[in-house]
Amino acid sequence: RLRVEDGCLANIDAAFHDVSVLDPRQRFRIEGLDGDLRHAADAGVESELRWRQGQLYGLAFGAIRLPLRSDGGTLRLREPADLAMLGGEVRLEGFTLRLPEAGSSLRIGFGLALDGLDLGQLSSALGWPEFGGTLSGRIPSARYADERLDFDGGLSVQAFDGRIDVDALSMERPFGVAPTLSADLALHDLDLLAITEVFDFGSITGRLHGHIGGLRLVDWSATAFDAELHTEPRKGVRQRISQRAVQDISSVGDASFVSSLQGRLIGLFDDFGYRRIGIACRLENEVCRMSGLHSAGNGFTIVEGAGVPKLQVVGFNRDVDWPTLLERLAAVATGDVAPVVQ
Repeated sequence: RLRVEDGCLANIDAAFHDVSVLDPRQRFRIEGLDGDLRHAADAGVESELRWRQGQLYGLAFGAIRLPLRSDGGTLRLREPADLAMLGGEVRLEGFTLRLPEAGSSLRIGFGLALDGLDLGQLSSALGWPEFGGTLSGRIPSARYADERLDFDGGLSVQAFDGRIDVDALSMERPFGVAPTLSADLALHDLDLLAITEVFDFGSITGRLHGHIGGLRLVDWSATAFDAELHTEPRKGVRQRISQRAVQDISSVGDASFVSSLQGRLIGLFDDFGYRRIGIACRLENEVCRMSGLHSAGNGFTIVEGAGVPKLQVVGFNRDVDWPTLLERLAAVATGDVAPVVQ
C-alpha cells in the first residue's frame, strides 16, 4: 500500500518475498530480499528487511539484517548492521533516510566501520594489479544529498608493509553519469620492493613515503592531483635499485644519466646503491608538472646515487602529457617496451 500527498511519499507498507533487485547499468544488485518495509510520515512504525547477498560496483557482499523504524518522516536503523565483504566485515551504524519533501531532495546519513577487508580481492574485482594488505578504519558519519556523498573521518589501508591514510573523501553523482571521487592520501613507510614486484617495475629496495593531495577521479580516471613521493632511510633496510628499474624510470620520465660515461657503464652492473629517490607530479589540464629531489639548471634529480659506481638519474622534461605518461607506465608494466640506455 502506498499513499502520496502533494507529490511526496507519505506512507508505505510493503512485503518482500525472495526479490532480486538489479540495476540495468550493473552498478549494484541485491538477491533474496525478504521482509517488510513500513514508513509513515505522521506515526512511528517498525519493520525489518533482509537479503542473502549482493554486489556493488563489482564487489560482492553477504547477508544482512536491517531492523528499521520510521518516525517523524525519517526512516532509521534501530541498531548497527553487520555485512560480510571482501573477507572482512562492514558495520553500518546510525543509518537515516529522509524521503524527498517539498523543496528538499532525498537525504541519507550513516556511519561505517571497516575491519580487515582484503585488498587482494578488491584489486582483483576492480581489475587492478593484485597486491596484498587489508583495509580498516571508521567513518563516524557520512551524508548524501543533492547527488553528493561526503565522509567525515578517514580510512587506514595496511598495504606493502606500511600504511596509507585516506582523508577528505567525497563523491559526486555516485550513481549518476561520470561519478567523481575526491580524496587526500598520505603514504607511510611502504616497502618499495613489494611495490615494484607487484607493478613489474624493476626492483627497488627501501621505504617509500609521501602524499597525494587533491586527488580527483572522474569516471574513475585521474584528472587532478598534487603528488610527492620520496624514500627515507631505515635501519637495517638496504637501498638498492636494479638496472631495469633505472631504465624504466628513465623511459617513463624522459630522464637520462648525468654523463655518457655513466650510460656506458650502467650495463655492467645488475644493481646500484642509492642515497635518495624522489619524484613529484602536479596534474592539471592533462599536463603533469614534474619535479624531483632538487633542481640544477633545467634538470631535476630523481635518483641520487651512493657508493661506486655513483648513479644519478636526472629528468629534463618538466611538463609531461598525462595520457602519454599513462601509456608509458602501461608499456613498462607489461614489458611491451624495452627502454634503451643512451
